[in-house]
Amino acid sequence: MERFHFNLLHKTFIDQERVKNVKFFSLLQGILLLLIFAVIAVILTYLEIFVLNSRLDIVKNEIKNLKNEINSQKDMIILKKNLKTKMDVLNPFVDFDINLTKLIKKANRLVDNYVGDIQISSYSRESDGSLGVIMFVNNIDINQIKKILLSDKDVKDVFVRNVTFNDKENKYSIVLRIFLNDEN
Repeated sequence: MERFHFNLLHKTFIDQERVKNVKFFSLLQGILLLLIFAVIAVILTYLEIFVLNSRLDIVKNEIKNLKNEINSQKDMIILKKNLKTKMDVLNPFVDFDINLTKLIKKANRLVDNYVGDIQISSYSRESDGSLGVIMFVNNIDINQIKKILLSDKDVKDVFVRNVTFNDKENKYSIVLRIFLNDEN
């Protein structure tokens, strides 16, 4: 048996129904795409917030650690500046530092070679780098003292700073400044 297919509805009505269905499905697809994009945007936003906040916390901690390290270094920097200032003040004195053994040897050489009684009372270092020697002698012969000291190759010059006579001990007190060569 054969069937006939015929439609009682008009062809324009069928076309309108198809257009309606296409419009509905297009609208449904558009809304669905917007919802999918919105969900993806929300997920990406939360992901970005979590990643950025954790990274931001890490960076803040690093900055805090660096600030603490800088603050701890400030004390060291201040200490170094103070030490530099002190060294700058003390450098002229350190430059004129003396070798006490050499000074004593030169004084002993003077005592051994001086004709007459001589006693060395004290040794000192002057602010200009010269060596100070205070001695007592019975008879004074400044030229002989200078000659003995200047015969040493390390001695550059001898300066008699003071000569006084002590009545009690019946001796002369002589204060000498001995300048050494720069190589010492």
